[in-house]
Amino acid sequence: NFLFSQAIIPWIAGSIIIILVNIPDNFNYWYEIITFITMGFVIVPIGLNRSATTHLEIHRAKARIHYSYIVLLLILILAYRVAMAYGASFTTVFDVIDLQTVN
Repeated sequence: NFLFSQAIIPWIAGSIIIILVNIPDNFNYWYEIITFITMGFVIVPIGLNRSATTHLEIHRAKARIHYSYIVLLLILILAYRVAMAYGASFTTVFDVIDLQTVN
């Protein structure tokens, strides 16, 4: 069904990716919970109102799942998790030169 593939599957997939990225602190932030609930308020009525949709006759080739993209996504998420496990720190060093002692 068009609505299922265009609304519900991306919502579920995006939610799973967000949960995978935030594994140690999954729901410690209210922002995450509010985001999932808000998207649910948008997606659930779309799924419940199937009778109001138009019937489109679109003939397309069957979509294929490219597993290499899924593997690449999992590798990128793992690399992100490993890199952020230790934190990203930036050190800025300011060296003040006394101009009177240089001359």
